[in-house]
Amino acid sequence: MKLNIQGARDKVIALHRNRRSGLAVVRALTQAYDRIVTDVFSAVPGSATSTLSIVALGGYGRRELCFASDIDLMILAPSEGAKRDQLEVMQVFFHRLLDEGLDIGHSFRTIDDCLDLRRSNLDIWLSLLDARFVCGDTTTFRRFSRSVQTSAMESDRAAFVRELLALQDARHDKYGRSSKLLEPNIKNSAGGLRDVQTIGWIFTGAGLERFGAPKTRGTLENILTSRSVRGLVPAGVPSRAVRALDFILRVRNEMHLSAGALHDTLEFSTQSKIAANLRYRTTATSSSVERFMRDYFDATNSIAELSARVGLWARDRWLGPSGVSPTRRIGDRLRLRSGKIELAKPRAELPSTVVLEAIHASTECGAEFSFQLEDAIHRRLRQFRPLRSKEESSLFLELFKLHRGAADSLRLMNRLGLLERWLPEWRPLVRFFQHNQYHFYTADEHTLNVLSSAEHLRDESSAFGEACRALPRFDTLSFACLFHDIAKPDRIEDHEVGGARIAAAVLRRLGANDIAEDVAFLVRHHLFMEQTAFRRNLSDPTTVQEFASRFQRPDLLDYLFVLTRADLSSVNSNVWTEWKAALLTELYHKSRAVLRPDAAVSRPQPSTSLVSRLERTFGPEELAAHASLLEYDGYRTAFSPDEIVGHIRTVSSFDGIAVLVQHWTDVTEVTVVTRDAPFLLARCCGVLSANDANIIDAQIFTRDDGIVIDKFRVVEAVTHSVLSEERCQKIGEDLREVFAGRTDLAHLIERHRRKWKRKTGRRNPNIRIDVEFEEHPLFTIIDVFGADTLGFLYRVTETISGLGLSIHFAKISTRGDGIVDSFYVLDRNGGRLEDAKRKEEVKQKILVVLRELSESTLT
Repeated sequence: MKLNIQGARDKVIALHRNRRSGLAVVRALTQAYDRIVTDVFSAVPGSATSTLSIVALGGYGRRELCFASDIDLMILAPSEGAKRDQLEVMQVFFHRLLDEGLDIGHSFRTIDDCLDLRRSNLDIWLSLLDARFVCGDTTTFRRFSRSVQTSAMESDRAAFVRELLALQDARHDKYGRSSKLLEPNIKNSAGGLRDVQTIGWIFTGAGLERFGAPKTRGTLENILTSRSVRGLVPAGVPSRAVRALDFILRVRNEMHLSAGALHDTLEFSTQSKIAANLRYRTTATSSSVERFMRDYFDATNSIAELSARVGLWARDRWLGPSGVSPTRRIGDRLRLRSGKIELAKPRAELPSTVVLEAIHASTECGAEFSFQLEDAIHRRLRQFRPLRSKEESSLFLELFKLHRGAADSLRLMNRLGLLERWLPEWRPLVRFFQHNQYHFYTADEHTLNVLSSAEHLRDESSAFGEACRALPRFDTLSFACLFHDIAKPDRIEDHEVGGARIAAAVLRRLGANDIAEDVAFLVRHHLFMEQTAFRRNLSDPTTVQEFASRFQRPDLLDYLFVLTRADLSSVNSNVWTEWKAALLTELYHKSRAVLRPDAAVSRPQPSTSLVSRLERTFGPEELAAHASLLEYDGYRTAFSPDEIVGHIRTVSSFDGIAVLVQHWTDVTEVTVVTRDAPFLLARCCGVLSANDANIIDAQIFTRDDGIVIDKFRVVEAVTHSVLSEERCQKIGEDLREVFAGRTDLAHLIERHRRKWKRKTGRRNPNIRIDVEFEEHPLFTIIDVFGADTLGFLYRVTETISGLGLSIHFAKISTRGDGIVDSFYVLDRNGGRLEDAKRKEEVKQKILVVLRELSESTLT
């Protein structure tokens, strides 16, 4: 026989394309495979008299089969004797399934085999809890069903629940505990399908609900609307969970079709395509992918919320503390019982003050809320109003004065829906999504991570930890963390301005007038320190003076230093690096020196020891040639005395170009010593790019006699580690060949481009493409914003040089959502760009290149 399997699948795919619900599509696909399996089995000789039962397991058993899901079948025999006698029937059946082109996961077990798995293999036992009869002998399946149900009811339920919840915790540790990740695993991350399945397993595995899917619905839909679940949550929660499940299944089906395979990670690069295929449209306020991802986060949050409630209920019911735990009263309306905080009288009134007292008690005792208390909050959530009274505000403000616990308290408030009820300004931030690779979490999740990071900085033995421990008031920092992105949903650009206004207004409403101004200042400037450290020349005294002038008091700099560190380290795992820590620390220490009352503002001079060493080592002519650099503190800061000595020796004996390499813990420094020439920086950048060296920053120093000393801090493009010796040697060889004219740089770049031609990806349309100018006493600073593409710095520096501009300093900052490069330039006459038309010409020429690069698929 030959069945039209693809035709059956195509009909179900058509249902999906015609916007049928996710639940309807997975049921239809399950039914299609049921018919195929039944037809194949019925055609096997001896099947009509066989006592074998064909049983669907896993997702197939739950009737939630997606387009690339595994099809798991169990051939069930009533006994070992029947298993031996009907081995040939099983083998013929399985081979015919393979002949039909079905990739089936299969097992051949007896009922006793299945029952033994309860003790030996939890994963397989869970799949048996999803077992569903497909065809064959109904008597065998009924015996199996009764046996499994009895085993579940008679087993150690506490041990089962403990093991199941531990499995869930391990999965969340691996795939993400937050339901608000930029690139979630739709099956395994918090709020994903596996969390819904875990809810079902808790009830069926503990014998509280009959296992197996009913004839008209899937197992999970049946569990979510069961009496067991409805008894645990407020009205409306089960129906929201079913809608969430329906949405997630629809998304998963689209992901499988788009990938043409089993693929459960909703990657950034595919989100726009998935949104378009699901017919999301861009509106005046949101892009199609942003609308899609907000719906996704709404769905996963509904699942995560229900999963947390069921898990808490199961822990309270079966996993309470061993032995007798004393009950202790907490105020008039709360008590600590069995290690959990609960209401002394479950039906008593629940004003905001009592909940805030419970949160304080949770922090002080290290105790969680009981299911009883959380359930009371959920059922009365609509009664909570914005904090107004003096008592409410005082209790809320006190949480932020603690050096530990505010982040956990706010996370609890956010999860329970209290924070947006008490602070309405928080509501737009909840599940707010920015479609870029820089932000790994939704805005509310990121904000809570920032506060948590700030709390843990006190334990660091670093400049950040030292500054954090010295802060006069921790609540000032905590509120700055809470409000730093509060205005993003209204307007991402300049959100720090709106955020400062909101922060001041909320704090004054709460009665915290004494810190409102400082918090508003920190929110207003929370991007200022990173922008200065990562885009400006920190060896330039003007930069440090202008930065320090923003602070009326040194402690405001301390606050901003710690806030910047907490913010950057909470964006995503790739943003924070030791190099960025070093830049921020350098700016902090230099600015701190300026803000001290006794700080000297005169230009630093070469140290006596360096001068003496140079005079002993070199003659007057050699020192005179190098004098212009020795008088520049930026040069002396960039290089150690040993390196400076090496430069003078190199210039005295080199044959046109020298390449010096030094390795640090996280970065390699490549210094090029040569004579100044047009397109010099562009050629250096091109060679480095062609050798897979990502440039972090570049510093350009030129002597009066035209000798150039260019220093590049670089890392390996893929691993972001120091360069290997072999790669450094190749860079040196290529630079010499290019500068001597023996190798065409364009050839090197093209060869490199061909090497990476398969590394392509969709460009994020939200990446900023722009050019800005900023004036400096000596230079014109050009800030270039663009997509991180192959050869970016080479093309941009080539364009700037082609416009007749000389680059004296460059700072490169790569973010997950693009690049910000800053160039200190002078025109042909050694002056700044003063003419507006000339600036516009430069801007438009660079923009042409940026747009070309942004359309490239090579990264």
